[in-house]
Amino acid sequence: MKKVVTWVCIGLGTFAVLIVGIFLLLNFLEPMDDNMQIDVAASSNTISKNMLVLKQTEIDSLNNKINKLKSDLFFSNLTDDSLREQIGFNNRLIEQYKQNINKLNKDILAATKTKVSIQELAKTYETMKSDEMRPILKNVNDRTIIAIYKNMNSRKRKDIFKALPSERAAAITQRLAGAR
Repeated sequence: MKKVVTWVCIGLGTFAVLIVGIFLLLNFLEPMDDNMQIDVAASSNTISKNMLVLKQTEIDSLNNKINKLKSDLFFSNLTDDSLREQIGFNNRLIEQYKQNINKLNKDILAATKTKVSIQELAKTYETMKSDEMRPILKNVNDRTIIAIYKNMNSRKRKDIFKALPSERAAAITQRLAGAR
């Protein structure tokens, strides 16, 4: 039983020491009074307001950046549309030029064929006498006669004028003189 009493005494002693320690600790920390609690709350409220102001400033800055980016995007799209219109216009112009080139090439080919055929006709007329030419030239227009005349040998050109009536030969002569 001595042992039990000893252990009970040790337990009560330990309990007393712990109570005194807790009491001293609580007195050392000094509990907050109402004014101190209000100051802490006010300080906390000021910090919150400052944080809100900082966050609002950051939001405003980000909104300004977003608006600037939207503006830049708008002008980029506007420039892009303008460039696309210019490219479209240039492509249509190139297509027209290609068509004109094709037409001119066809005209050149036709003119070359006409020149070759007129040269061949001139050679044929060079072999004919003026009496043989007369019935044919009566049904040929002046432009064709002039083209044949220009492609004939200079010695045979006189035969064309011999085959034509004098009035028509005079008119063609005036056209030839005015053309030179």
